[in-house]
Formats: sequence, C-alpha cells, structure tokens
Amino acid sequence: MALDWDTPGQKAWEWWRDNFRNTKLWPVPVGKDSGEAFEKGVDIKQWTTEGLPPVLTMGFNPSHELPENLLPPDDLDPIQELGFFLKRLPIEIIADKNRNEVIFDPGLKNRQIKKRVKQLFFDDEEVFYYLKLIHPDSVIYGGNFKFDINSK
Repeated sequence: MALDWDTPGQKAWEWWRDNFRNTKLWPVPVGKDSGEAFEKGVDIKQWTTEGLPPVLTMGFNPSHELPENLLPPDDLDPIQELGFFLKRLPIEIIADKNRNEVIFDPGLKNRQIKKRVKQLFFDDEEVFYYLKLIHPDSVIYGGNFKFDINSK
C-alpha cells in the first residue's frame, strides 16, 4: 500500500494491515505522497517496481537473449534498425491509408524483437510517416525495404 504518509494515511494503513494480512506498506522515500516524491527527484517507476511482488517484476530471461546476428549495431538510426530486423526476420509491415500493422511470422517467438519492431514502427514518428507516406510499397518486408539516407 502506497498511502499518503500523513495522519489520515497512517490511520488508513492500520485498517489495511488489520484486514489484509498480505498487505505490505510501501511509503514514498521522501515527501508525503508520490507527487511530492516525484518533485523531489524520485524515479516513480523504479520506486513502484521495487514495491511489487517478485512474480510481477521478474527480470530478463537469459534464454531469450538475441543471437549475435540479430543484435543491431549501436549506431543505427531507428529506420535503419527497423530495416536491419526486416532483412533478417519474417516480418511484414502494412502501412497504407487504411491500415497500420506489423505482422510477425508465427514461428518468431522472441518477444524482445517483436516489442522493438513495434516500437520502431509505431512510436517513432519519422519511421511511421516515412513508411506510410514515402515508401513506394504499402506492404514492407526485407525484400522491398528501401531507405535512402538522403530522403530524411
């Protein structure tokens, strides 16, 4: 429970503790509440994650590490990184007026790659609009992925 750390919050904590044995108190490290803690520089995401049960915060599974040939170089722009994955994996991107979708081959099980490809397409505006408005094809895959560095 991450209640405000003031008199009403402490009283509420007593009720939670008495009625739910598994409840854990998780006060903010500084300030009265998460808003004040944030204002004082606390990384709220990290603080929240540290208070969650381990089953919800399990770390990276080493069995899902990427093989060497699927680790993109560090110096790639987002569009180049997306091309890196498209040229090596069975992935299609549909980008036209009516549809925006990333389609993964059912055999591609690596969640890390899937998440990154979706981030590169949907979260990077330059990549998204390049593929949607400038790329000559509406279905983009490794064989037709084109990117001219001069068109940026």
